[in-house]
Amino acid sequence: MLLATLAVESLETIDVQSFVKSVDEDRLFKTVDKLSSFHTRNSLSPGHKEACDWLAGEFAKIPGVKVEVTPYTMPAGRRVPKETAGFQVVATMTGATDRVILMGGHIDSLNLDGDPLTVRAPGANDDASGVAATLEAA
Repeated sequence: MLLATLAVESLETIDVQSFVKSVDEDRLFKTVDKLSSFHTRNSLSPGHKEACDWLAGEFAKIPGVKVEVTPYTMPAGRRVPKETAGFQVVATMTGATDRVILMGGHIDSLNLDGDPLTVRAPGANDDASGVAATLEAA
């Protein structure tokens, strides 16, 4: 899971055209490509934590962004055979008021055609693209 919280004065203060023009397609592609390069980001695999650490490092490069990788416990369930440690990245950019825009994407990936620890799950659209959009917005 990835959450990036961006706080701004209000939606009315955002110059949408300037914001859209500032989106860098190359950066978006590079983020998706990097996340897809992990064999799997399945939350049960070591690749999940590695991807979280990489993403936290990318957010940390942005001035004014506070970032943390927070651990949590995934309870046993249909896709989690036993209680397992998981991680999420939370990036926060504070604005001039307490109004908040919450944007996020989930960093884990899933391939149901094999063992979640070994089957390839690049997850470009599950959900590296959402993560890339969140990073680019920050």
